[in-house]
Amino acid sequence: TFGLLQGRVIAVVHTEREDCTRIISARKATKYEQRTYFE
Repeated sequence: TFGLLQGRVIAVVHTEREDCTRIISARKATKYEQRTYFE
């Protein structure tokens, strides 16, 4: 999943359970991922 955090595009890997969402990792998106996000 991609999203904005403090004006920066980030890539987040997560898992959804019945009662919660757990974040596995979050990192700054690559230039290619940023381009894809804004298209």
